[in-house]
Amino acid sequence: MSDPLRIGLVGAGTMLGQEIAELLVEQADLTFAELRAFGEKESSFDEDEDELDSGWFDLRSGPTDFSGLDAVIVCGSAKDGLEEVRQSLRAEVPCIDCSGALLSSEEVPVMALEPGAPLASWSGPLVNSPTETSLVWFSVARELDSRVGVLALSGTVLHSASAEGKAGVEELSTQTLALLNQNPLPDSRVFSSEVAFDCFAHPEDETDARSESMAHREARLVLSLRRLLGEDVGVSVTSVQVPTFAGEASILALRTRDPVDPALALKWLSEGSEVNCVAGTRPVGMRETVGGSSLCISRVRSDVSAADPQRSLLMWVSADPVQLAAQNAVGLLRSRFLTR
Repeated sequence: MSDPLRIGLVGAGTMLGQEIAELLVEQADLTFAELRAFGEKESSFDEDEDELDSGWFDLRSGPTDFSGLDAVIVCGSAKDGLEEVRQSLRAEVPCIDCSGALLSSEEVPVMALEPGAPLASWSGPLVNSPTETSLVWFSVARELDSRVGVLALSGTVLHSASAEGKAGVEELSTQTLALLNQNPLPDSRVFSSEVAFDCFAHPEDETDARSESMAHREARLVLSLRRLLGEDVGVSVTSVQVPTFAGEASILALRTRDPVDPALALKWLSEGSEVNCVAGTRPVGMRETVGGSSLCISRVRSDVSAADPQRSLLMWVSADPVQLAAQNAVGLLRSRFLTR
């Protein structure tokens, strides 16, 4: 049991921030004197006000103030998160950064905790907690790498509207109703194109010269996996927006060092504490994993189009990346204060 902690949560109004807040409430071996949450109050806080807005939950919409805190968790965009991370460093408050603001900095460690494994402690002022699809792909690669060696990952990620938060869900709903009622479509403000009853590959990020002709989400995934797996592991991805409200799935291909039998790979993957392997004869939808911390894997097979099919795997992976990111961030908080 920890001493009562004072924790700051920046971006509490985001979907990730809300998931982290809910998980913090559930931690039986962490006690809190205060959760100082910064952000606009959104639907989840309104719906769960009795549970979350307790005596130690203080939601603030003004300037961030980290004085007196034991740690701070930063969510939201990398652009907004950078200043919050800097402020935590100036205040000498340990920071768990989920925004990706300093993901490219080799001086800041990236930590993806293994579910069920002993907590890995960290003592520095700052740690990166990988978010989004990187935790999904890394979980698959981690299970296989120690056995057959993973040399490369490539695939297509199908993002639902919830990847853009509440605003994305509302825009998809508005577009869908407009088309069903045969009304003109309103201008897209969240997505780069109309998404109702359609899908599109995310456009290249022209604002970032380091993106290597990738979309923003693609560049972030590649960077995260290179930090987690090493520069020698090849990573390529296409990020696609699909007209579903929740969930995420990937069509994932892996190239291995050693030959691998798909049935044996499926067995190894099923041994993971947070992996649910499903027979390829049953359809697995994107929504199946929404709200859960497990990966759902199916259609594991050899890639017969590869130069060496015996060293190439294809699979379908469905997961809730927001839930996984929240679990990892809270796990890093636990490792900070329960392993001292």
